Amino acid sequence: MTPLVSLATTTTTTPPPPPSVASPSSITARASSTSVAPGRSVAAPPVRLVSTIARASSSSSSSSVDVADALLTCADSIATNGADLYASKPDGDVARAVETLVASARLGSSDDATASDVIAAGEGVYEVFNMPHMFNLSSPIGMRFKPVRYTIGARGEIRSDVRFVTPGGFAGWLSASGRVDASGVDEVTLAFDSFWVGRDGASPRDNPARAGAEGGGALGAMDALVNGLGNAGFLPSFARFPVRFFDEDAGVCVFQFPPLRSDVAAQRVSRTPSGTVF
Repeated sequence: MTPLVSLATTTTTTPPPPPSVASPSSITARASSTSVAPGRSVAAPPVRLVSTIARASSSSSSSSVDVADALLTCADSIATNGADLYASKPDGDVARAVETLVASARLGSSDDATASDVIAAGEGVYEVFNMPHMFNLSSPIGMRFKPVRYTIGARGEIRSDVRFVTPGGFAGWLSASGRVDASGVDEVTLAFDSFWVGRDGASPRDNPARAGAEGGGALGAMDALVNGLGNAGFLPSFARFPVRFFDEDAGVCVFQFPPLRSDVAAQRVSRTPSGTVF
């Protein structure tokens, strides 16, 4: 399927977090001291994620402490590797952290939050950092998909952009756009109706169907072919996704790919840029 704000204020009366959970200051310190290869950019944990962990760690609920630990594990991985699904081994720490988030069944700040609430609060640009089925399918043949990016608009628009690199070094972008709507208490349905590809580059191209419609022109032959194939291959029966976890402050969302029972976790890396073409 799918970028933050200011630090939460603290007071001297705030009790310290339990020993099993790192404090927000230690998260920042650890991220800033991370050793990486020269030239690689490393993003610090989102500010709201640090603040969310602080609130959870001060709770007396053991499940909240578990969620705080899990969010910290995800933040550490993203700070070191970026949102990279290949940095999350299916049996590794991040995968186990995602399992903990899923077990909490949290879809928002209230116990009765639903998929509709997730969509309403979910506007933004998300990049996937855990995707077990893609890891297992692509790793043996040397394919790489990064970033796997979902952009969600304020009115339920959705756009997917995935950069691919083949074993021979050929690279490009695969893109699609449509809508995301709630189809159950904890389920969303994706309805993609535009598909296109683009040459490799720092960013994907915009939807040629939208550009053609606004310019009064028709799709080129290749764009029309790709769009036709994409629509023919899109199966609505595979487009229903249970939402397993969402935290608006942390910007972390987990949904399941049902055919393979694969839990996909994504981090919000920015708000949706104005002028985004869906």
